Amino acid sequence: MIDVGRAVTATVALPIRLTLSRPLMLGPRAFRVRGRLTENGRGVAGRRLQLIQSPGRAVTFPTTGADGSFSARLTVRRTTTVYAVARIGEETDDSNLVTSNRVRLRPRG
Repeated sequence: MIDVGRAVTATVALPIRLTLSRPLMLGPRAFRVRGRLTENGRGVAGRRLQLIQSPGRAVTFPTTGADGSFSARLTVRRTTTVYAVARIGEETDDSNLVTSNRVRLRPRG
């Protein structure tokens, strides 16, 4: 007898990293958020990303440069958390989401 009611989920470590650096404050409510998308240590060029502001609202869609880096300017009204998401593997129909570390933005005043 085969048990078909259970599903198996596995976490696989991919050689792809999406990281956000410490944000740079440009004004009382404006920030520059920078990051990098790498695969096996080398930058991935031409990928479209989403910067997501909690609670799950996409705020901007930067594209990576030739070295895999990206930059975006954000304006926030209250303390919030921001993270980046990239979709990889669309070409091979094995689509996965890669999520970056989370960065907290605190406006002045």
